[in-house]
Amino acid sequence: LQECCKLLSTMGVKNVYNRYPAAVQERCDVVLRHALLVARLASGISTAAAVGQPGPAFTAGLLHDIGRVVIGVKCGDDAG
Repeated sequence: LQECCKLLSTMGVKNVYNRYPAAVQERCDVVLRHALLVARLASGISTAAAVGQPGPAFTAGLLHDIGRVVIGVKCGDDAG
């Protein structure tokens, strides 16, 4: 069940920008790859340290930079 929730969360983030031009999608894909790495690390640390639950830690890691996706979509090439 946790894997299904992780997949749905990831797909939800990708749906924010998947109908925009290729250049926007490429920039947002970079942010998403970074977010997935952070999500996996947060989940692993949560499990290894026995602190909290890995599911919410994964979601927090995935969404920690969601603003960068919004900026990438709304500001285009002007985004830094």
